[in-house]
Amino acid sequence: MQTSRRLAVAVLVGHHFLTGQVCRLSVAGLNQKRRVVGNVRGECPAEVVHTVPFGNWGVTSPFGQKHDSHQFDGWCHNARVCDNTGSCTNACVDRWYEWNSCTDHPLYRPPNCSLFNSANCTEQASSTGVNVHGTKYVDVPVRCPTASTGGGNADQGGCKDVTQFTSGVNFMSLYELDPVLTDELVQTIYFPELTVKPVCDVLGCAPVGSEWVEPSSWDSPSAPAKVFAQVAMVVNWGGFLDLNRACRWPTPTFGSVSAASFSGPTSRQTPLPLHLESNSRPQRLYLQARNSPRASPVYRCA
Repeated sequence: MQTSRRLAVAVLVGHHFLTGQVCRLSVAGLNQKRRVVGNVRGECPAEVVHTVPFGNWGVTSPFGQKHDSHQFDGWCHNARVCDNTGSCTNACVDRWYEWNSCTDHPLYRPPNCSLFNSANCTEQASSTGVNVHGTKYVDVPVRCPTASTGGGNADQGGCKDVTQFTSGVNFMSLYELDPVLTDELVQTIYFPELTVKPVCDVLGCAPVGSEWVEPSSWDSPSAPAKVFAQVAMVVNWGGFLDLNRACRWPTPTFGSVSAASFSGPTSRQTPLPLHLESNSRPQRLYLQARNSPRASPVYRCA
């Protein structure tokens, strides 16, 4: 048999993969160092039901869909702002960190130090750190765990078959979100593929993150580039699932436990700047699988 490294993982191809056992990975897309430098028209006076000129932005990407949360934090938060006529109001009073989303309108153009916070009040830069713009589950086909020596503990197969995971086409489509009408596409940013090499044993994988990368191109429009950011990818955890209970373990006894109690390999115990959900701001978390689907068994040797 040949080794397949197509797209996401390096696994062995064979009859072992036809019985439903997988290594389930929780994979998240992260972004940081967000900047807006070009004209944006998504929250302007001509539009109805808008909070001119600021709005929250969402992200659609290979890691998930846009929604109203901390996917792409801006900088305006509970602020007093004034337009170019000197008319002032309280803005950004929701829990989000918002962007000036009508920068080409005469009332909201730069320079204006209450509408722009960077580059001598002509550009915008996020005031928060790392955001999670999406989290997804990926089921990677693997072999049943087996022992390399007769009668020993399982030390091959399972999640240990997963030696590499690659994001594939990597992009963020940014939208100014509207609570009633259609969300406005700001721009799509493309990035290089992201690759991680998880540290796994047969039962699961420890957290691991990729390097941060810069944009490689833009679309809708392709020029000028309006939005900049760095992105990275994190494998939060991995857990072996025997979906059809097809595996026969080399040890005489084993126990079935909820994914909520799964811990995985202990090669890395230091906290990472991870977050398993994308509906709140990131914080430091240790490896955990509390958000895994609990219907499928995760096995450990007893």
